[in-house]
Amino acid sequence: MTKAKPIDEATAQSLRENLRYEPDTGLFWWVVEGKNRDLSKPAGTLNDQGYLTLSFKGRTYRLHRLAYLLMGLSVPDYVDHINGVKIENRWENLRPATDSQNKCNTSVSGRNTSGFKGVYKASKNGKWYSQIRFNGQRHHLGSFDCPEEAHEAYKKAADKYHGEFKNYG
Repeated sequence: MTKAKPIDEATAQSLRENLRYEPDTGLFWWVVEGKNRDLSKPAGTLNDQGYLTLSFKGRTYRLHRLAYLLMGLSVPDYVDHINGVKIENRWENLRPATDSQNKCNTSVSGRNTSGFKGVYKASKNGKWYSQIRFNGQRHHLGSFDCPEEAHEAYKKAADKYHGEFKNYG
């Protein structure tokens, strides 16, 4: 995920005047009428990456980033959804993160064939291997007879290296 462009202060002020954020529900509401604005429905549409977004003055914003702005805080470079659900924008589910931390809290890749995060099967010997990424590098955790054992190794490493940002998949 690339780092989002910062929001200039004039646009930030205009967003604050046009939107309302409900921290307990994670919903955003337009408070000023405008083109394509329905004041009776929550603001935002689902993008192709699974995030809720809205367009404002020719630019598209992800709502989880706007939550920080509307809470009166500076918008961090990366905002992590604690529970991993990209449309869950309740304030208690959002936290600032680094790029690396944000990548730790991802679910199993769609390309994964083992069903377990951090686990793959070697075609040559039929063994199950476990690996984890941290400090920008892939670290091999060993080979195992079954995917469950390999995943247990991944979980222990995730506890150690990813801490509160761990996601077992």
